Amino acid sequence: MHLPAYVITALFFGSAHALLKGFNAQIRTAKGACKTKADWIVDFNTIKSFPGDFDSIRLFSVKDCNALGSIAPAAIATGGKVFAGVSAQNPEIFEAEKSRLLEAVKKHGFRWLGAVSVGSGELDNDVLTADGLVEKIKDIRHMLSGVPGYTENVPVGHVDSWIAWNQNSNTPVIQACDFIGTNTYPRIQADNSDSIRGGVQSFYNSLNDMLRRISETGSRASVWVTEGEWPSAPYLENQREPDVVVAEVNWKIIACEVFRRYSTFWNYLQHQGNPKFGVLDSNGTPLYDLSC
Repeated sequence: MHLPAYVITALFFGSAHALLKGFNAQIRTAKGACKTKADWIVDFNTIKSFPGDFDSIRLFSVKDCNALGSIAPAAIATGGKVFAGVSAQNPEIFEAEKSRLLEAVKKHGFRWLGAVSVGSGELDNDVLTADGLVEKIKDIRHMLSGVPGYTENVPVGHVDSWIAWNQNSNTPVIQACDFIGTNTYPRIQADNSDSIRGGVQSFYNSLNDMLRRISETGSRASVWVTEGEWPSAPYLENQREPDVVVAEVNWKIIACEVFRRYSTFWNYLQHQGNPKFGVLDSNGTPLYDLSC
């Protein structure tokens, strides 16, 4: 597919780690039950059946539903990888999730663990200072490094909005991260337009702004796209086009190229929220063509 000129600049920013390609996951089934090892095995096998060599699943929390205890053995059984999120906002929850992560790597080793995100969105929401977040990133990295079998192939970083990464005050976090995850949404970045082209151009403008900022800090961290999907069910805010047809075009035009260049978790696998951002319906059937 021919790419517009504004796309090309962003695509030449490389990655320092092996690429992880997968989907964000909810820890409960469509019926609301906590997912079991068997459920996670189904999820891993499902994404492996998609065209495009997908093998990774992202957890936003490692504690809820004992998700890490269930997904780690499922990843090992299927050859998948887990992008594990540790909540950084509340000190008590942070310590609890640290403990779950430590327990999992002591029990299962590291071959299933693709990466660890320390927090998500704390900078954009002014929940933590940059220095406070840096301490937590270093804390997690230090904890993991003390477990036999640890290697630097398990990067530790943070996920936040492209706006947060562009702020000078957050430079210490950029410099502390092995990877920098960005949430950049075409659906809300198209100024005064609901056109697909407007969303595409705005996505790459945002990504390029962030890449330039990271380069200016001298950071060697790789950049990951951790959220960027278009809704496949009604999304009333900003009156963007929220249908399966647009979601598929968005996948073809943006996601396919991003997956080629970056570690990427573009969409949810399934999503029970409103609007819906999953690529599967409640029966586990793809909502649109996921080939590139």
